[in-house]
Amino acid sequence: MTDALAPTIHERGVSKTVLDLRELGRRGSDMRPIASHVRRIVQGSARHRFDTSGWRQLAEATKARKAAQGLDPRILRATERLYYSLTSSSGSDQVDKRQRLVLAFGTSVPYARFHQIGTGTMPARPVLDLTVPERQQVTDAVRDWVAEGRTT
Repeated sequence: MTDALAPTIHERGVSKTVLDLRELGRRGSDMRPIASHVRRIVQGSARHRFDTSGWRQLAEATKARKAAQGLDPRILRATERLYYSLTSSSGSDQVDKRQRLVLAFGTSVPYARFHQIGTGTMPARPVLDLTVPERQQVTDAVRDWVAEGRTT
């Protein structure tokens, strides 16, 4: 229950503008509150990429080697190390940097970069490459946070 006689203070005009701009500046200089939301977008993107890759198929020799070694036959899933580092909340090789102005999510698996860009003998199979709609989701998350203070 609120006290009907309690004073209410409303900022108006220049005072309100100054307060709003300070709050906007505060939010704009610290992206950490939206880190979990952005991370979910990146993880979802990676999961979708692994599940529906569209990547160039494995060479027959690679398929045979994986079968002989009892490895997962799916592309880039032989040990699941790369997959879990990009899609799991507790992957041991995941990169999860949350600084005031930098959010970085990815993997520290050493061979990931070769799959991302390809080599002379192996085609590129980008594991991190946000689609236009996914990039828009990140942009929307930043806008909602900075402009309105919303974190989801």
